[in-house]
Amino acid sequence: MKWIVFDAGIAGLGIGGLALALAGKRTVEDLFAGVTLVVDQPARVGDVCKFGSSSGTIEDIGLRSTRVRTADRTLITIPNAKLCELQIENVTARERILLKTNIALRYETTPAQMRGVLDSVRSLLEGRKDISPGARVRFVEFSDSAMNLEIFCYVATRDFNEFMKVREEILLSLMDIVEEAGTAFASPSPPVVLQQAPASL
Repeated sequence: MKWIVFDAGIAGLGIGGLALALAGKRTVEDLFAGVTLVVDQPARVGDVCKFGSSSGTIEDIGLRSTRVRTADRTLITIPNAKLCELQIENVTARERILLKTNIALRYETTPAQMRGVLDSVRSLLEGRKDISPGARVRFVEFSDSAMNLEIFCYVATRDFNEFMKVREEILLSLMDIVEEAGTAFASPSPPVVLQQAPASL
């Protein structure tokens, strides 16, 4: 009976020791991961990052965990070892922001009007100092209800609020260009035209 009790005690110590060892292993992994985050600097405090299915602003990088403030203003605490396993996309590190949009012109647009719109949009982007060189404007396709143009360019800023301001100005200018060319944007679906039936004699 004493041997059974003794063996149970040894087994208990073994399980407890294993749990402590595993906990210690995780702690060491988090500590080394914390050092890696500080040395490699894939993200710094204040950076906006995407990782896994989450995103937010880095508020603190500790020895064991990193705290991230989400757009909903909640606070996420991630063990450093887990964070190092994820792909970290540092949004703040980008030196410019992509502006890509399509505009659809109605089928009544003439070839001359289309060329005028293309030339005016290209001149607009080339004339702005906040648009990086290499902007692309192309007539790309005939869809079921419109003729589509693609605009692809980069706004030379790291500030997302500044990007939103520039994009708004460009979209408003696009409206002016289309109106001045004598054409119009296409409706999402073909308009329905109702005609009055001729009066019976």
